[in-house]
Amino acid sequence: MDKNQIKQWLLRYRDGKKDVRRLEEELDEMQKNVRGVRYSDMPRGGRKKTDLSDYIVEIEKTQEKICAARYQRIKVFQEVKEAIEQLPTATEREVMSYRYLRLMEWEKISGKIDIDLRQIYRIHDKALKSIEKILKVVIECYHENVLPSTM
Repeated sequence: MDKNQIKQWLLRYRDGKKDVRRLEEELDEMQKNVRGVRYSDMPRGGRKKTDLSDYIVEIEKTQEKICAARYQRIKVFQEVKEAIEQLPTATEREVMSYRYLRLMEWEKISGKIDIDLRQIYRIHDKALKSIEKILKVVIECYHENVLPSTM
């Protein structure tokens, strides 16, 4: 894995948060639209109109997608957190947690832990190298446990 692939692996939590937020906004919009539906059992002429049950079905589907996306986000959070917790120094764990779990900007991280911004970048780079080693071990263990041995 190269540095960008590792960053993408770490940024999956951020992406998961975006997915959940997007689905929640869609749900909110659907719920607003339901308020505008007229409740009438009188037959209507002309083209087919969408009734309330169609809106309810779509809302339920979106709610199920939100639950699945939240579950996935939590799962990714745990994976990223476990990798970060294996870093050798407390400073590396702190920088990586602020960046990839709390989604803070570099300048805020620098101010929060009172370390120069250039040093934050160096710590981050060193931590990425450590995470690369951690992920290689995880992948090797996965393959050893999943793939049958050829003896």
